[in-house]
Amino acid sequence: MLNWTRLGRHERRMLATLSLIFRNHPNLLEFLFERDRPQLRLAPELLLFDAGVFSSGEKVLVRVGLDLWNGSGGVSLWDVIERLDLENYRNVLAGLRNLRRNDPHGEEMVWRQPKWAYLLEGRRSNTDRSLT
Repeated sequence: MLNWTRLGRHERRMLATLSLIFRNHPNLLEFLFERDRPQLRLAPELLLFDAGVFSSGEKVLVRVGLDLWNGSGGVSLWDVIERLDLENYRNVLAGLRNLRRNDPHGEEMVWRQPKWAYLLEGRRSNTDRSLT
């Protein structure tokens, strides 16, 4: 189970969203992310390679998670529609609805993928470091 601490509003929402999507596969969350901080365990390309041993539905979920995190999953809508069983399909939709909802003050959240947020702040994310 992920135990991220000191989270900002975006990170809390993303964790809630990912938890909805991976409700039936919490082990995939631990496959993708560090347990103690909001960061990918490995570079996205390595995670996608390592996911090659998973079922087709699990691979789609991994791609969805990577797409939501930093746009690196390359998942298509048809993969979500055709390869996920009904329960996982519903979980993905629930996660997407969670991302789209308004914040408590009635303002929509403007999403920045973590990679872009780090770049805008002049920092490099873990995935950037592992690619160099």
